[in-house]
Amino acid sequence: MNALDNAELSIDQIDGICFVSSSSPYSEKSLASMLAQYLDAKRDVFAIDQIGTTKSLDGIQLMLDSISSGRLNMVLLVASDDKRGMTGDVFEFLFGAGAGALILTKDKIMAEVLGYSNFCSDFTSAWRPNGFKKLMRHDDFRLEREAGYTPHIIKAINGLISQLKLDRSHIDHLVLDQVYPELCPRVAYSLGLDPAKVLRNSDLAKLIGYAGAAGVLLNLINVLENSAPGELAVCATYGFGSGASAMAIRILERPKLKISISSYLNSKEYIDYLRYAKLMGIIQKPEFGERTSAWGASGAQLHEAEAQASKLIGYRCRQCKSVNFPGGGFCIDCGSTQLERVKLPREGEIITYNIQKVLPYGPEEELAYCVARIDPHGTR
Repeated sequence: MNALDNAELSIDQIDGICFVSSSSPYSEKSLASMLAQYLDAKRDVFAIDQIGTTKSLDGIQLMLDSISSGRLNMVLLVASDDKRGMTGDVFEFLFGAGAGALILTKDKIMAEVLGYSNFCSDFTSAWRPNGFKKLMRHDDFRLEREAGYTPHIIKAINGLISQLKLDRSHIDHLVLDQVYPELCPRVAYSLGLDPAKVLRNSDLAKLIGYAGAAGVLLNLINVLENSAPGELAVCATYGFGSGASAMAIRILERPKLKISISSYLNSKEYIDYLRYAKLMGIIQKPEFGERTSAWGASGAQLHEAEAQASKLIGYRCRQCKSVNFPGGGFCIDCGSTQLERVKLPREGEIITYNIQKVLPYGPEEELAYCVARIDPHGTR
């Protein structure tokens, strides 16, 4: 939504959606299709997933190829990950979560891709077995430093520089996948670049942790927010067991964003490890009451629940025209059972709210309840 708002576009103008992630909870379900449903995209939108890798630059290149061929015109590319390490492992402290989005098109662009290079390798120092949420890794960090991240990133970027015949002195920004933030200056030195200059706006991992597929996109967006027209950014992504990719981007216009990354960083909240452990499921919360299992629900019930989860659905009375939310079997104003589904706006005005502390789960758990008026129907 932020990407669409910043570009002043409606979802109807998007004809392609690409979702890149290495932490999808599904083995067989499309995240891109789910996103299209939540955004209320056109039914004929081209939705594709790039799952099992953190190399979001590959997704950008694939979508740009589709745009160049004329197959697509405007693509929403989203990269999102929730990276987790084993409890007590260094990955638990290095990893984080995040999401970034770009609008890809040929018209009215603020940055252009000059070229792309790939270094393919199945070298694996960390992996996530099927069914696991957390990454496992080899014990020796030197393995990653000497044979993994560092040489793979350097080879991908050197290949890009050679391909485009770039002058290294003209590189203004180096946007790296920050699996290991302490190795980024070493990569810059090895490329003949000044880390203090080229890494100055691309070190978000120190604040939010390694965000997987979203990491490079978030750093690139931060660079765009703090760059000048004509500057050159070289980006590189790295994937455990999938090599590295590099891309050169020329910045044509500094974006004027309504919602910036800095606004999110400035609204951060620090929590202690106990609350983190509860949120991440490391400490299991007790279950209270009975919960309906998805296995026991009918297909119609699941479809209705999914529709309500992805957008606000109200029910207009055919008799008195009152709009009811949430839906029931009859109109709350006239009692008629003649109701039809209507899509409600995403924005409204909160009239009153209350925040409850739920003690059975712990005093730090909060539930927010509100009464809101949704224009133009006046639905509450």
